[in-house]
Amino acid sequence: MRNGILHFDVCDAACKADSVASPPVPTVFNMQTGSNCGPAGNSPCDPRGLGINPVVLQMWTKFMPAGNDPSCGTLFGSRCDGVNVIGFKANMAQPYRSDFAVARIDHDFGSKWHFTTSYRYYKLTRATNSQIDIGGFFPGDTLGTPASLSARPQQPWYLVAGLTTNITSNTTNDSISVICATFGRGMIRRSRAVPRAWWALEPLGEQQFNVLAPYNVNTQSIRTRFWDGRIGSSAMTSLCSKGTTCSPSAAPTSAITIGTSAPTMAAASTTLPPTRLGDSTGGGLIDFSATLPAGATSSKWARDSAAVLGIVTDSQIAYTRAGANLALNPPLTHAFDQSTIPYYNVYFSDSWHMKPSFTLTYGLGWTLEMPPTEKHGKQIELVDQSGQQLDTMAYLNARKAAALQGQVYNPEVGFALVGNTGGGQKYPYQPYYGSFSPRGCCCMEPQLHRWFLGENVRRQ
Repeated sequence: MRNGILHFDVCDAACKADSVASPPVPTVFNMQTGSNCGPAGNSPCDPRGLGINPVVLQMWTKFMPAGNDPSCGTLFGSRCDGVNVIGFKANMAQPYRSDFAVARIDHDFGSKWHFTTSYRYYKLTRATNSQIDIGGFFPGDTLGTPASLSARPQQPWYLVAGLTTNITSNTTNDSISVICATFGRGMIRRSRAVPRAWWALEPLGEQQFNVLAPYNVNTQSIRTRFWDGRIGSSAMTSLCSKGTTCSPSAAPTSAITIGTSAPTMAAASTTLPPTRLGDSTGGGLIDFSATLPAGATSSKWARDSAAVLGIVTDSQIAYTRAGANLALNPPLTHAFDQSTIPYYNVYFSDSWHMKPSFTLTYGLGWTLEMPPTEKHGKQIELVDQSGQQLDTMAYLNARKAAALQGQVYNPEVGFALVGNTGGGQKYPYQPYYGSFSPRGCCCMEPQLHRWFLGENVRRQ
């Protein structure tokens, strides 16, 4: 293929009638000067008379190492056949590096105020095999020595600060603020497959390993991604002990916790629109039947021909939209979401030492977790035919009623931005404000242990 030549077995009518008596004939097809292509074996292999594409030739000559695995190993199949395409094996380094640091400060502001804070830092950078350069295309890489082009750095950090105040001899107040963040990236170095080509070429189609290019540009592997999450919370707890209201081991407490979480923000985009020279079906939108030799597999012939001749069979690009009217963004604009989920928690608890042998503990908590909101209004909702939020129970009841009558209920449903439904609602669902959690228990110490049971405590 480097020389613009393909090898296929030709099976004519006699071969198809009796392949034992007339076995297939291995045949050489010169894609520039050959005229033995086509079902009758008398058609030019390239009706244009151009042969191997000069851009493809430059890429294969300068940036593709010679194959060293005729068996193709696990790649053997429709692309790597051991004749036109053979495999390439080599070892690749995937270094890992991690850094960790921690710092803490404790300080007393007098006898009643104690401050503490701590910061933890961690960074992990690891190379992956999502994108590999075997052709020495990128600076620092060597032809024939696989080099990882993708890294997945992770950088979590944690910051906490607390202030403890002894308000009186029997009242203590703790205030704590915490921020926990995780930053992750899926980073890819990418460029043009060859200096003369604007597109990222994919001879033989969208593949990670089965592609005749110095490095893979398949979308599933080379998308740049980031995962940024941050959780922040502030809590205040007050502890009070007075008279018989509490025992030394169980004091009344009250607390307020307020926090927010900003979950994953993710982006997926490719810098260059991949351009396929052949695909999984063969020639994509291009018909190669006029040059298909008798008995050759049509998909393989079309795929190999497209790769050698540099014929674009498919091209793809992902577009994103934004705004209330879902306006089309410019090409190569990243897709990302930034969602926030506020939550609140308040509780009160008290232990009352009513008698020497009886203690009552009671309390009440309240929690509120708000629905997630996307910063730029890109959150979507399942809607009905009118474009309004789908009523799940009404939908299921309608399906049930139709099924009981032997009918089908299958209305049109779709998706719309939350802000475009319900008269411009803010949340995908209404917050629930009734999450109260009362608690109560008692501890009783019966006097029977003095007679024959020894120490005995009974809790209810």
